[in-house]
Amino acid sequence: MVQKHIVITKETIENLNEDNYFDVIEPLWFSVDIYDSYEIYERTLQPFSREQRYVFAAEWLIAEVGNGGFEQFFDNSTGIVLKDALEGLKQMDCDEAVGVIERVIECYGVFPSLDRKTRWAEMENFSDETWEKIDALNDEFYKLEIYPKMLSYIKANADKFLFDGVVDTE
Repeated sequence: MVQKHIVITKETIENLNEDNYFDVIEPLWFSVDIYDSYEIYERTLQPFSREQRYVFAAEWLIAEVGNGGFEQFFDNSTGIVLKDALEGLKQMDCDEAVGVIERVIECYGVFPSLDRKTRWAEMENFSDETWEKIDALNDEFYKLEIYPKMLSYIKANADKFLFDGVVDTE
């Protein structure tokens, strides 16, 4: 097992930009389990603040949608972070992103399950027309400028992102 000591100070947060903002969620990246049940996800989030949780979840959503659209986000284990990503984007005043996600959920027909296999079953019932609508929403989401608002949120809540600890990296 490889461990890494991570320290996030107020100075770290003051110096954040779009190239290094990820530093504040690095401890979660190594510690939070998105691959098993929602209960395990919740348990592994316990050491962290709600604000850290929101940025972590929003980053997963942005990364997955940016890589393969909402279909990839829901198909992969990352769909487990949907509630936190949605609430986080609300807290970050990313109203356009929230609107796109809410329209994706409308296409979905129900709030997507936080259980991956159940989400797969839900998506099997999608028509070609539903996928076309979701694909159009992918394009809309790609164009949004979320990171500036995320950075502002992190800096406005700097004390919630402080960290000094050791995490397992494997």
